[in-house]
Amino acid sequence: MTMSSEKCPSCGAALPDAARFCVECGVAIGAAASVSAVHTVSGLETAPPQNLPGQQEAADTAMLKPGDVVAGKFEIERVIGQGGMGVVYKAKELVSGQSAALKIIGQNSTGSERAVQRLIDEGTTTRGISHPNVVQIYDIGLYGSQPYIAMEYIDGKPLHIWRGEKMANGEPVPIQVAGQIVKEILNGLEAAHDVGVIHRDLKPENIMLLDEPTTTLARIKIVDFGIALATKTATGSGTGTGLGTQMYMAPEQIRNADAANASADLYSLSKIFYELIIGVLPMGHWQPPSSGRADVLPQVDALIEKGLSVNRDSRPQSAAEYKAALIAAMNGVVPKKQVRGGSNKTALMVGGAVVAMIATVAVFSGGSTGPADDPNWGEDVREHVAIDDDIIDESDLSPPSPSFAYYNGVWVDQSGGAFRVNVSGNGEFSGTGAFGDGTNVTIAGRMDNRNLVFSFGLNGQVFVAGEGERTDQCHFSFEAENFITGRYASGVFHVNHQPGEPCP
Repeated sequence: MTMSSEKCPSCGAALPDAARFCVECGVAIGAAASVSAVHTVSGLETAPPQNLPGQQEAADTAMLKPGDVVAGKFEIERVIGQGGMGVVYKAKELVSGQSAALKIIGQNSTGSERAVQRLIDEGTTTRGISHPNVVQIYDIGLYGSQPYIAMEYIDGKPLHIWRGEKMANGEPVPIQVAGQIVKEILNGLEAAHDVGVIHRDLKPENIMLLDEPTTTLARIKIVDFGIALATKTATGSGTGTGLGTQMYMAPEQIRNADAANASADLYSLSKIFYELIIGVLPMGHWQPPSSGRADVLPQVDALIEKGLSVNRDSRPQSAAEYKAALIAAMNGVVPKKQVRGGSNKTALMVGGAVVAMIATVAVFSGGSTGPADDPNWGEDVREHVAIDDDIIDESDLSPPSPSFAYYNGVWVDQSGGAFRVNVSGNGEFSGTGAFGDGTNVTIAGRMDNRNLVFSFGLNGQVFVAGEGERTDQCHFSFEAENFITGRYASGVFHVNHQPGEPCP
């Protein structure tokens, strides 16, 4: 690869010949700049993903020039990103002289005075977050009729750019490094959730690496808290709809952004964790990370699977709970059961023996290999989640596991769809039926005593794929993607009974 004399207009890095994107900051170059979503140096996404309905091609705000002053407080130095959502500038705060990233939101991105006020309210709340893993908000207000947010200027690299460079060089992200990154993200989320701020658009583009992460240290900043709720995006048309980035969004958030709570952010984080380890997003029937990497423990599989549950009540309910489970998983400790409501009770299975977590969690690797070599994972779990010494028998809490033959029959969903399903002794199933709109389809898939993956076919071609989780004896909560429309849906399969009726 030869380098040209051209430099990136955003960060000044030297560019390879015929470059379409800067390898340092990801900004589009030349012809690519007119068709691509542009990401700023500081990781603030200013345009929705490419080729989605309703996408804006350019920011609906007049460009400011170097030397212009915004709100009597910030002097513009240069543009560091622009797109459908607005323009981001590097600016200087006049009183202190410190650098700031100044984001001016385009009017078409908010759509109403109520949405503008909501954005300002969210920013005001976010300004109260003081944590090294969260970008610091300096000021928020109006510049004319357009809202602006002034925040800490970050000289770093977005997580998706860093991960892409690793993939381009054929270097997998070491599991200990991935774990450290996730742990620092959890620290930032915990600080935000503690003051009532849910991110709602957590993705690699909104996570900045300040330097190269290691097995013992990952300096990160989370950016763009609260903006997804109060602005339009490609996946929604206004406040209260499924806002954010659908590939990372929890299923309940796709239906209603206001329904997103802390567990929605943890769902997004689980997708990021999986993507760091495997290099692709977990979609449809995804393989456990340990099946493709010898350095990943099955306990990490279990944590990610729990975090990606379509039933939000089955996920970790707080960043502290997720962090405790992460520390345990990285040490090879298997959570046996966790009880929600009232006191939080947890027991651990180590080498077949149940150990109550009433003391500092030790490193249970039993050898000199694996993630537990890192002493940083030997933290006291009690610091992060309340625990008492009662050991809960899993059989007291889990729904019964019927034989696969129990699931033979008719599955219906709340939309009126009905499917006659035959299940074999190994959990594989197939059948025929119709959606609520009368479209005749085939269904096929596989289940175990807890989960299922499935697909719908039409004229011999699969066009819907999904996954689900058994919530009790006769119900599977599920989410699915329609490959034709690109839309996601979620619902419940009711086995051999109509919605509202008891299990047979």
